[in-house]
Amino acid sequence: MPGYTMHLAEASQLLPKLGKYYPVADPVWRNRFLIGTLLPDTKIREGKQYTHFWNPDDLVRLARAPEMARFYRKYGARLEEPCMLGYWAHLYLDTCYVNSYWPSMLTFYDENGRESDRMDEIRQVRIAKSGELVPVGRFYSVDYYYGDYNRMNGYFFGKYPIEVPVWDEDLDPGMEEVEIRHMHRVLGEMEQLVASLPATKEEGVRQAEQAKAFDVPDFDRFIMENGKEFLKALEEYRADREGFVQNHSKTK
Repeated sequence: MPGYTMHLAEASQLLPKLGKYYPVADPVWRNRFLIGTLLPDTKIREGKQYTHFWNPDDLVRLARAPEMARFYRKYGARLEEPCMLGYWAHLYLDTCYVNSYWPSMLTFYDENGRESDRMDEIRQVRIAKSGELVPVGRFYSVDYYYGDYNRMNGYFFGKYPIEVPVWDEDLDPGMEEVEIRHMHRVLGEMEQLVASLPATKEEGVRQAEQAKAFDVPDFDRFIMENGKEFLKALEEYRADREGFVQNHSKTK
């Protein structure tokens, strides 16, 4: 899934466009939207299946996209609340990442060399960027996938006016899937992330060029294009809120 920085990079591009409808200059509204873009990641391990609205049948798969229909059914009437709007943007990006971007960059194989998406079967990963075939355990390490997120942070912070949200003790998301107190962990991690950023924009670009799994410019384009698609969905929602929720609440 995209990391904190990628969600906030997209948010930095969404906010000026959201000003058409919402009081984005209001610091409370703005901060709550930004909190919402990180809120699904406040739980870890098994808890993520609830915050990300995964279908239980998908838990055997390595990559699981949010089941947006379940989210719309439950919270479709609240999508204009700033925190919920940010939450929606997060799930929307994750969905497109798993369903569209992920297959374009990675292919997974079982021990017999057959393509597979089951966690218990996958043994190797083919990286589209280089063509390299890597054992799955090594791929999901700081050498490749997880390390790439760290290597890309400086690039995104250098290119976009990323804002990191701050704690809001008055915010109650009103969702059983998340607890606002867990934002302390996320904000603490963001503080450490910002402290470790390269000193210059140029150094951030150089670090990003060392990414092994991600084609960074391509990933960047995907995130920004996804933001445009999200705005189209928002326009559709605002044009006919009841109809949008009804149409998109049907599990396909």
